Amino acid sequence: MRTFAEPAPAKVLDRLHWQQRQEQYWGEISTSYDDLYQSKWSRFENAWVSRRLSFVRELAWPTVIDLGCGTGLGRRLLRDVNPAIRYVGVDISAAMARLTADPEDDAKVIVGAMDDLSALADDSADVVIALFTSLSFAYDTSAVLTEVGRVLRAGGHAYLSALSATSRSWVTRRTVREGVYRTRGDLRPGAGVPVRLIGVHDMRRHAAAAGLTTVSVAGMNSMSGALEIPQLWYVGRFVARLVPATAHTLEFHLRKFG
Repeated sequence: MRTFAEPAPAKVLDRLHWQQRQEQYWGEISTSYDDLYQSKWSRFENAWVSRRLSFVRELAWPTVIDLGCGTGLGRRLLRDVNPAIRYVGVDISAAMARLTADPEDDAKVIVGAMDDLSALADDSADVVIALFTSLSFAYDTSAVLTEVGRVLRAGGHAYLSALSATSRSWVTRRTVREGVYRTRGDLRPGAGVPVRLIGVHDMRRHAAAAGLTTVSVAGMNSMSGALEIPQLWYVGRFVARLVPATAHTLEFHLRKFG
C-alpha cells in the first residue's frame, strides 16, 4: 500500500490541497477503517453516542444528514435509535461513500465537502450530525455551520463532534501534531490528515452566526486517543463530565429555532 509523505501542517494548506489530503487519506484507509474500530472501547463510544442521539427517537420520519459519514456507522447507530429515519450521507471520499451505500436501504449518499452542501435544499433536514470528530476534518468550520443552519428546518437539531482545541491533555498532544491527525490504529509511516481543533467559545460563536442555539456541550471521554483500557472508560467519562475541556473530543448539540 502506498504511504504518505510527511504531512504538511494544516495551517499552511489552501482549500484545494486540504480537500485532496482528505480524499487521499480516507480513500486509502477506507477498506480497513472498520477493522480499526472493533475494540470494546469503540463499542463503549458507540453506545455513549447512541444515548446522546436519543432525541431522534421522538421525531416522526426525520430526514437526517450525516456529515463525514465514512462507512456508515452514523446510519447504523441512528437506525437503532429510530428505524424511520430518512438518511443522507455526505463524505469527501468516493471510496468511503461506496461503502456507506446499501442497495437494501433507501439511504442516499453524496460525495462532497461538508462545508458545501449546495446539493441539498434549504430547510430540508430535521437533524444534521457529524459524529466522532468529523467536524474537525472540514476546511472551513464557519461555512459548515452556515450550511447546517441553512439546510435545517425550524426546530431542527444538529449534533456535531470535533477534536477539542481547549484540551491541554497529553492525549491531544500525542494524537494531533501541528494540525495533523491519524485515526485510531493507523500505523502507516507518515500517514496523517489535516484537522481543525475547535474550542467551545469559537463553536458557540459560529453557531450563533448561523442562527443556531447551543443546547449542550459534552466531552466524550478524557482518555480517548490513549490509555484506551476498557476498565478506564468510566473514569475518563466521569472526568469529562465534570470538566469537558479535558476531553479529547467535544460533542455539541445545537438547535435551530424560529
